[in-house]
Order: sequence, then structure tokens, then C-alpha cells
Amino acid sequence: MILIHGSVGGLPEFIEIIHMVILADQLIFLVRKLDGWYIERYRSYDLKTSSDKELKVVELQDLSDVYPLDDYKIGGMCLIAMSHSKPARLKVILGESNTGKLTLPNGISNSLDELLYKVKDTFGLKNNFRLQYMDKDFGNDFFNLGSTSALEDLGAIKVIQQESIQPLIDVTDTASSVSTVHSNDSSSLASNDTVILSSPESLSSRTQQWPAVFPIPMFSHVS
Repeated sequence: MILIHGSVGGLPEFIEIIHMVILADQLIFLVRKLDGWYIERYRSYDLKTSSDKELKVVELQDLSDVYPLDDYKIGGMCLIAMSHSKPARLKVILGESNTGKLTLPNGISNSLDELLYKVKDTFGLKNNFRLQYMDKDFGNDFFNLGSTSALEDLGAIKVIQQESIQPLIDVTDTASSVSTVHSNDSSSLASNDTVILSSPESLSSRTQQWPAVFPIPMFSHVS
């Protein structure tokens, strides 16, 4: 009998029940861990016995799902399709006086990234965000969601918008770049254009005022 026990890296962790024991009116499972790789072609997980062959004890409340999974064989592979998943509904708090309902036909995914994408696509969110979930053990307070294993059908999640940070402009670098542009413009002017400059003497003569009296030279009447 194969069940899901938690998740690793956003993927479900599978176990195989070897024995079931009732101890002090409590059901305990002796299980063996299985490694699973998702194969897109079959939309199923290929299960193999973990390299850690030690058996471990698991209690009923530690199981992520109490429904046994049906496996089938293809080319020597042991595949799990997880077709038993039940639909789930989540209350999604988008903001103040803004609440929506998210329906998951295949149940709550074991991948947090997949849930984030589903929320973003369903409600048309554009900016980056993170999720919080309502914890009934703490008076329905909201806590940051790090794994979908904390969610259950008819639970509530809250969208927390994350504002994008605009890059800061270094004033020193900007001034340096402007100075470089001016320097390049000056160099270009000096190399490509011919600039005619007046001599000091011409400038001085242009700035002198006209004399108040013009002296008239005397000429001889003898031609």
C-alpha cells in the first residue's frame, strides 16, 4: 500500500506501508521510503525503493493523504498517476473587501510554485506576491506559507503584494558620464571643425572708443 507522506522540494514524498500496528489504541505504520520522479509523458510518478532502506515509524496524523494510491507497471516502471485526488476549494483574500474563491479540480498541489501560478492566473495578478495561510491552531491568524501541506479543503489563503524596488541611480556616476560626454563633444569640435580666433591686437582695437577730436593735417597749396 502506497501513500503520500509530506513533500521534498515541492514534490510529494511517497512511502510504502509494510506493517500496521495498533499500540495503546493508536494506529502506527511501519513504512519504507520510496523515491519518485515525475514523467511528463505518462503524467505519473515513477517510484523506486529509496537508497535508504531503513524502515521508519509513521503515525496516522503524519500522513499528507490517507487515500491509498494505485500503482501500475509499464516497461519495468512502477507508476503512480494520483488520479484519486479530490477537488479542493480555497478562500483567497486579495485585499481589503476583496475576496475570491479558488477551485482546484485535482486537489491541492504538492508544489507551492504550481499553487502560486494558479492564483496568479485565476485572479490576473501582475506583480510579485507571496501567500499566507490561516492557521486554526493560533486563532485563525495568518502565517507565511512555505509548503502546501499546511493547506486543506475550504481553507483560507491571503495574497501579500510585493512592491518592486526601483534601482538607485549613482549621482557620481551620472555626473562622470555627463562630464565625459562634454569632453567628447569638445574633442569632436576640436578635431572636426575649424575655429577662427581673433588675435589680441584685433580684439583690443575693436574695443577702443572713437576719439572726441579728429586732428586734420595741414596741406600745402602748391600742387
